[in-house]
Amino acid sequence: EELMMGKKKGGRGAKAKPTSSGESCKFDWSPYRMDLLKALFSLLELPFQRLWDPPVPEENLFNTIITACFKMLEDPTCVHVRSADWRKSIISILGLLVRDHDQSARVTDKIFAVIEVLDHVNPVIAEMVLTFFDVYNSDKTMVELLRHFKSSTVVFDDMEDKADLKTKNFCVILQELTEKTPEFFVSHLPNLLTLL
Repeated sequence: EELMMGKKKGGRGAKAKPTSSGESCKFDWSPYRMDLLKALFSLLELPFQRLWDPPVPEENLFNTIITACFKMLEDPTCVHVRSADWRKSIISILGLLVRDHDQSARVTDKIFAVIEVLDHVNPVIAEMVLTFFDVYNSDKTMVELLRHFKSSTVVFDDMEDKADLKTKNFCVILQELTEKTPEFFVSHLPNLLTLL
């Protein structure tokens, strides 16, 4: 009940503030962020597929988890050093979804949606793609990103502002990947040459 009221047990919590329409909808989730991420990570490590017959989890479950993770990455403080723990937790959760639940296409769609409008997430996205490659042995995300970028450059030619931000962000991500691990970049060079 105290959680629902916006109070954290034994400490100060965010209080619900009425909006102009009189409803209370303001809540500070940041103190609960790591607990939520730990719970999501634990859930993904369990064989929860057994809850369904046939053992294929509903797509809405994955979509909800992916959306929640990317919503947290919209916070501009995600690139700060003090946010490293929860940023890495988000990347680990998304990595498990890509590796164990074949959600690479959905994660790539969300990455692409984020880089079209936000530029503070570029280092995080580069770190994410590298982690998927190094830790989760999946380069599907990079291939999907390249394919997505190539197909969207044709679509967005008439919308120059949106295309410019997306292109700039994508180039920053590629630069980050190149600086951190050139061998990763070289392995995807044939795919990149088709964009030039």
